[in-house]
Amino acid sequence: MQATVTQEIEQMKKMVKSFVDNEVEPYAQQIEDEDNIPDHLVEQAKDLGLFGISIPEEYGEACSRFMIT
Repeated sequence: MQATVTQEIEQMKKMVKSFVDNEVEPYAQQIEDEDNIPDHLVEQAKDLGLFGISIPEEYGEACSRFMIT
């Protein structure tokens, strides 16, 4: 099971890095200047499943209730 989790985590890391490098980075200065993330980037992040990521319960009681939104 641990190998599968590691593979899933590595895949997620690669996907997030690609998204940030290719989609977010070109807007980095605009985001900084306006203190706002363009709606289309938020929608892309949602489409990629980056909202509502939960921490597995085995990482502790407090973490099991934590949600990234």
